[in-house]
Order: sequence, then C-alpha cells, then structure tokens
Amino acid sequence: IQIELILTMSTPKREPLSLFYVLYEEGNFVSKIFAFITLSPNLVGIGIFAAFVTTRRIWWIWTFLGMVSTDIFCLVLKAIIDQPRPKGSYKSGSGMPSEHAAVAMFFSVYLILRLLLFLRCGGSIKVLASSVLIFWTVLVVISRHHIGVHSWEQLIAGAGIGFLTASLWLAGELLLRQNLKALQKLIDSLWKWLDIHCDDGLNHQD
Repeated sequence: IQIELILTMSTPKREPLSLFYVLYEEGNFVSKIFAFITLSPNLVGIGIFAAFVTTRRIWWIWTFLGMVSTDIFCLVLKAIIDQPRPKGSYKSGSGMPSEHAAVAMFFSVYLILRLLLFLRCGGSIKVLASSVLIFWTVLVVISRHHIGVHSWEQLIAGAGIGFLTASLWLAGELLLRQNLKALQKLIDSLWKWLDIHCDDGLNHQD
C-alpha cells in the first residue's frame, strides 16, 4: 500500500494535447471523417510553415503569420467574450469565436484573393481551386458543430473574422510589397551565404 501511495504521488498529472484532441461518435464512419476534417486547419498551418522552410519563399511565412495572427485574435476575443461552448461539449473554456472556422476561412479567402489577383491561369482553374477551398472551409465549420465543440453562432462569428483578417492581410501584403521583396532578397542572400544545398542524389542533367 505504501509503495502504491508513493507511486501515485510521484506520477505527474497528465492531460491530452488539446490542439489535436478530438472525440467522435464511436462506430460512426462519417463522424470519424469529420474528426479528421476538423484537424485539417492545424495540419494546413504546419504544411505552410514546412513549405517556407523548404522553399524559403516569403509568401509562405507571410501566409503562416496571417493564420497565427487570426488564431491569436480569436483567443483574445474568447477571453473577453467568455461565452461557453455548447452544453455537453467534451471541451471546456470559451467557444466564441471559433478559431478553426476563422483560420480555415482566412486561409481560403486569402488564397482565393491571391489566386484571382496574381496567378496567371485559365478561368476554369481559378473557379475549380476556389470551389475546393470554399468546400473545405464549409466542411471544417460543419465538423466543428458535428463534434459538439461550437454552436452555429460561434462558427459564423469565427468565419466572419477569418474573412475580415484575410482581406486585411492581403491589403497589408499589397502595402508592404516592396518591403517583402527586399526581405525575400535578404533571405536568399543569407541562404547563399550559409552555403546550404539540397541534393537528392539524382542526376538531373539528362
């Protein structure tokens, strides 16, 4: 008994990592799919940062910072509004507004705006890409409601914030375009000075 008591006292309290902690309806395949979808904004953020590390293009880190800024803004609003999540939610704390809805909407709207303004391609490709992004955002919003962590009101508020921050972030990019170009040159120069090369071991001369 004494040994068990000592082990119990020495064992640190553990809790799940809330960033990737999702509960879905057992035995429900659709619910499981929604559980994966609800995590996708987090995975997109990681992918965007990885894209910057790999390509060193300033646009990737600018997009990543926009997503992070949107998330932080939602956290601040959550602390101020302090509206609880829906009754029965497995997550505690404030739910107004939804960070996932905001980040997903930011990413989609920001990419769609850049797609329309800067990408040179056929109109059908732009429509298809925009439709996919909008569809993904809708699925993220629905998934958050399905797993019971947000009300529709909280999700709509989050989506609205994401739309607003995406518009402002693009405006900031246009305003700071020359500064971002200068920063890109600095990053390229630093990478060249560090003399870092990535080689896959294949001969690409043929």
